[in-house]
Amino acid sequence: MATFYEEALVALHAQHLDEAQTLFQRTVVAQQRAGEASFYLGVIAHIRKDNEATLAHFKEYVRIGVVSNDFYATLGSVVRALGQIGEETRAYLQYNRLLPNATAVKTVAGPRGLAVEPWHFSASKMNLHPRRMEEYQDLPKLIETYVLPGHLPEKPLFDRSSILLTVGSCFAEELNRYIAESGMTTGWVCVPPGLNNTFAVRQFFEWCITGEQSSDSYWYDEQDGGAIKWKPEVERDTYLANVKAAAGFVFTIGLAEVWEDTQTKTTFWRGIPKSIYDPARHVCRMSTVEENAANMRRLVDLVHSVAPNAQIIFTLSPVPLKATFEDRSCITADCVSKSTLRVAIEQVTRAGLPRVAYWPSFEIVRWLSGHLPFPMYGDDGNVRHVNRQAVKLILDAFMKHYYTAPPSP
Repeated sequence: MATFYEEALVALHAQHLDEAQTLFQRTVVAQQRAGEASFYLGVIAHIRKDNEATLAHFKEYVRIGVVSNDFYATLGSVVRALGQIGEETRAYLQYNRLLPNATAVKTVAGPRGLAVEPWHFSASKMNLHPRRMEEYQDLPKLIETYVLPGHLPEKPLFDRSSILLTVGSCFAEELNRYIAESGMTTGWVCVPPGLNNTFAVRQFFEWCITGEQSSDSYWYDEQDGGAIKWKPEVERDTYLANVKAAAGFVFTIGLAEVWEDTQTKTTFWRGIPKSIYDPARHVCRMSTVEENAANMRRLVDLVHSVAPNAQIIFTLSPVPLKATFEDRSCITADCVSKSTLRVAIEQVTRAGLPRVAYWPSFEIVRWLSGHLPFPMYGDDGNVRHVNRQAVKLILDAFMKHYYTAPPSP
């Protein structure tokens, strides 16, 4: 003989809400599966848009908290039977965290799907992730409220006459152009294009400041079909003078993949000239968090040895890899590359080093983009290019917090 609970489910599948409600109420009285019956009474009340009854039934369900192993399978069949109404109800349940843990339900007989007591929260110490879609309509406010906390100077560090050297690609180039067009002082140091990684930047500054070529660097370029040692066209003394005069540096890091000579254990500044490439000797590999963090710490020490009061700001390029030489998809390789660099930057900036900070342009582009009504890339037709609106938002926010009397947006 079918129980009240089983009969109630049959009625609910047929969308006979009155009959299902009566049978679930009898189930509660009979103390058969009272928790689940209260749950479905809440579902019926929600379908009928009876908010008071919905809250009362789910409160009782949470109080009892015990569900059976077949709870999720039963709920799935109910949702499918109810069609669009069922999907809307499931969305309501998920949003309000009214579903027990699915894994626990499948593996433990009669578990308590909900916590016995609330977890500890401290409202005064929490920074929340935005929860309402309407918050994404005001991007400047969203960035100020949810992205920049913890990454801002106590007061602006630069003025219109401050020399700020931007190093690397993407944000560094955009910032350099933005400042220059605003009639302010800036400069841009170009490491070899095509390989903007921490090895290249660190090796370049070792040469600028010490005059020595790093023992682990390989300064190759290709010219007229032959490999030559790469050296900047500008004299080292000019670079060094600019470094000493700078009030701040913005280092934009882009890649974690590097080309390495496996025999000499040296790292190439950029790609390998075709004329010398040897597949048995030259490999492209993903550098480690530890290697990149060590490169950045060395870079900080180098800069502060000649410009002790300079502010150093690290950023991570949001531009994805164009290709990978690893035996996996470029998209997953890009995820590992960016994650490796972001963790390395976090280690360095969290170490309490003086005058070292991070600017979260990467998070503004990558972490907000999935919730925005417009794409963060490709407004010029190139899907790897960050769109101009996003670039402007990032630069305006940077100028607002790092510069006294910044130019008007």
